[in-house]
Amino acid sequence: MPPKRRYNVALNVPGAELHLPALPVLRFSWRAVSGVMAALLLALVVYLWTSPKYRIDMVQVVGLQRLTENDVNTVVGLIGQSIFSANPQKIRQDLEQAFPDIKDVSVKVGLPANVVVKAKERTPVIVWKQGGTDKWIDMEGMAFPRAAMSAS
Repeated sequence: MPPKRRYNVALNVPGAELHLPALPVLRFSWRAVSGVMAALLLALVVYLWTSPKYRIDMVQVVGLQRLTENDVNTVVGLIGQSIFSANPQKIRQDLEQAFPDIKDVSVKVGLPANVVVKAKERTPVIVWKQGGTDKWIDMEGMAFPRAAMSAS
C-alpha cells in the first residue's frame, strides 16, 4: 500500500490546526501514461475514420460546363467513403483517363469532407471524320472522341 499524504491546515487561532483525511499518493509509471495516450490516439483515429462528419457526400466541380458533378462523381467513386481515403493524384488520373476532353485538372482535398475538382474543358475547333468515327481536335492539337463531350 503506498504511503498516504496528510494535510494539516493552520487556522487563524494560534496553536489550532485542522487535520484533513489522508489521501493515498498516486504514482503513475511512464508505461501506464504512454499506454493511456496510445489508447486515446487509437480511439481518435477510429472516430475520425468512421464519423459521418468525415464522409464524402459530393465532389464539387469547378470550371466544367458540359460535364456535370454526377459524371465526375461516378468516375471518382468516393461518395460515402472517408475523406482520409481520398487520393488527389489518383482522382486526377482517373478523371483524365475517363474524360480526355478536360485539361488542367487539379484536385484539392480538405477537412472535414471537402473535395474540389477544378478543370477546363477543351474547345473543339476541327471535326476529324475517319472510318465512321468522329474525333474532335482542339487548338493544341489534342484529339478526343465526340462522345466524351456529350457525356451528360
